[in-house]
Amino acid sequence: MSSTQAQEQMMQAVRPSGIMSVPAVYVGPVPVNMMGVVQKGPTMRSEQTHVKRHLEPVAKLIQDGTIDRTFLITHRTGTLKNGPKMEELPL
Repeated sequence: MSSTQAQEQMMQAVRPSGIMSVPAVYVGPVPVNMMGVVQKGPTMRSEQTHVKRHLEPVAKLIQDGTIDRTFLITHRTGTLKNGPKMEELPL
């Protein structure tokens, strides 16, 4: 899913005057649907995700089986070579 698609889904899901929270790693500019912004008037909050701080503890919880990550898996590729094709699949 691209950043634009994620932003569109957030805009559809947020209630009028709701809050859209975007913790992320900076990857560059993302186009904004100004029509959605004007119609719903959401507040957007963001901050950079602290990947280095959380990576080791979360990885340990996944390895221990404390966190079940299977709910995050939506499609299976078989191999990494199929990755580019997977970007074209519908969610």
